[in-house]
Amino acid sequence: MEDKKYYQKIFVGHATPEDNYFSAWLSAKLRLLGYDVWCDLSELLGGEDFWKNIEAVIRQESIKFLFVLSESSIAKKGVLQELALADRIKDRADFIIPLRISDIPGDALPTEIIRINYINFHNNWASGLRQLLDKLQKDGVPSVNQNPDTQQIIGFWNEKLSSEQNLIVQKDEVYRSNWFEVSMPTELFLYNPKKSVLSTTVPIPFPFIEEENYVLTFACKDCFSKYLEIKDYRVINLEELLKERIFPISEYSINIIDGNRKVVQLINQALSQHLVNKGLLIYPLSASNAYYFPLNFKPIKVDIKRYGRRSIQLAGKYNENNWHFGIEGNAFLYPIKGISISSHVVFTKNGDLIPQIQQHKSRRSIGKDWYNKKWRDLLLGALLAVSSDNSSKFVNLPICDHSTIQLQVEPISFTSPFGYLEPLKSK
Repeated sequence: MEDKKYYQKIFVGHATPEDNYFSAWLSAKLRLLGYDVWCDLSELLGGEDFWKNIEAVIRQESIKFLFVLSESSIAKKGVLQELALADRIKDRADFIIPLRISDIPGDALPTEIIRINYINFHNNWASGLRQLLDKLQKDGVPSVNQNPDTQQIIGFWNEKLSSEQNLIVQKDEVYRSNWFEVSMPTELFLYNPKKSVLSTTVPIPFPFIEEENYVLTFACKDCFSKYLEIKDYRVINLEELLKERIFPISEYSINIIDGNRKVVQLINQALSQHLVNKGLLIYPLSASNAYYFPLNFKPIKVDIKRYGRRSIQLAGKYNENNWHFGIEGNAFLYPIKGISISSHVVFTKNGDLIPQIQQHKSRRSIGKDWYNKKWRDLLLGALLAVSSDNSSKFVNLPICDHSTIQLQVEPISFTSPFGYLEPLKSK
């Protein structure tokens, strides 16, 4: 019987060259954490010796097979051959781990992974990596190198991604995150209305949550009572609510459960309502919505001189279709109060969204020329576009006629000891 302790390699199966960038990034990250990674980033030649080498690594050395799930990988014979071989490995639990890097419909998945839960890297590589590391740790995958050679790993990255220039250099470089801090009101209002919100004839234009026989909102009594008649109410200190998972309101004989989650919902509502009121259009996602800039949005070209670039355009033509930059926001309360804003690109034709499968293909195609700087500038420009004017420091998200949540236009930044040189064709 084979010694299972010998299995220590993490095999990365991916489409070459389409998914090289992601695979090189992932391999470098895992190697920096001490994992033994096997990832081929050269052209698949299809030679007999080459396949024997891959087969030996999968069968005799690998503890996990990471399948990079994309439109390209599910159409590549060589990658599917690797997947089929991995599917025959029965002596290693959860051997195959699919890593979804694009929005692939369920009916397009290879049969080997239909019933396997994938880890989602689509639109958020950092979140996907955290989930993958949790899975590797839970399954006892060994970190075999406690002192990885950082320079050697950076050399691997450079070698695989560029034959003409080093992409990573050792220097201090400031990076802007996609976290934007918010300034919150200090109080919430809990209303005991005479009737349900459903009885109102005019939609309430402020964020609120109705639960049991109460309404929780940031909107003051003067503003909220314009839309719903109130029997009585209570003012709640925000920080006190956030300290307790169950917050009792004894005079109403109710408990506010999981106030943190409710406050997050209110912030997300405030952002969504503001973006819609600004004229952005809704692009439905699987569990939420993104909001994209229509061609007639003013200003569709935003001045971003404060960030070192003259301007950035938020929508335009792409082949026979139109492209639109979009954003999706998710609030959080710890370690600071803020909103994480994800970037999207949406495609339309004659004002209508094109079909999903064409969305995916166009997104991958246009993204080949959109490097870090382009995505960053689009995000910075989008925040300025939905603020009151180009000199603003905040995007004011209305929570009633008198108050707003102030969303910082400038994202939270940090300094890295390594810098990244973008490819010369970056736009």
